[in-house]
Amino acid sequence: MPGRLIVVTISMIALVVGVRGQSGSPVKDPTFRKDIAPMLKSSCAPCHFKDGQVFDKYPFDKYETVRKLGLRLNSRLKGEKADLVTRWVKAGTPE
Repeated sequence: MPGRLIVVTISMIALVVGVRGQSGSPVKDPTFRKDIAPMLKSSCAPCHFKDGQVFDKYPFDKYETVRKLGLRLNSRLKGEKADLVTRWVKAGTPE
């Protein structure tokens, strides 16, 4: 029983730490408009934006396109950008 209490306590601490930023304020889920679209614009232009080579097939300025791709975006994104997409998908891909 004491082992279970330790596991529960550690889990609760991880949950609290995981949803708060360094300042201690709650971390908001990323949204397409505020976080994902600007990141894609800076990372995936010129190919996936107006007049780009694959814009017609995969227009990254369209929420529906990016929502459908979801974590497959991470095949080209790395580090913080991939983490951002993962957080967005886990949050339910808010627009």
